Amino acid sequence: MAVEWIESSMGTGIDSVDEQHQQLIGKLNRLAAALRSGKEREEIGKMLEFLGNYTVEHFEHEEKCMDVYGCAAAARNKKEHAKFLALFAALKEDFESSGPSKALALEIEAKLMAWLVFHIKGTDRQLYGYTRAMGELDIT
Repeated sequence: MAVEWIESSMGTGIDSVDEQHQQLIGKLNRLAAALRSGKEREEIGKMLEFLGNYTVEHFEHEEKCMDVYGCAAAARNKKEHAKFLALFAALKEDFESSGPSKALALEIEAKLMAWLVFHIKGTDRQLYGYTRAMGELDIT
């Protein structure tokens, strides 16, 4: 079940955040496909490593954006990010102990993809009102 980016329900009004969300969705889609197809363990390990690092960078950037805009969801956002990182670590550990499998691909789709879509549409989307009201701010 590949996930697609839908600007009208996922956009935050901050190009860099939206681009990163699209990257995360694409990477998770590719990871699930690689697991299903039984790609080499080394290739999937590299994908997991990249995704883990990219997710941390993205979360830091997004949290900074929420703080700069004074978004009411900022504290909840940080808690949800911590939950995602714990979930990701558990799935990565499953991969390291068991290797690639269709079952793990389904679990990644069911847990990581579902979490990401729910989080973007629910929590991250709240940034949209702030960006519309305040305009694009310099977030560096």
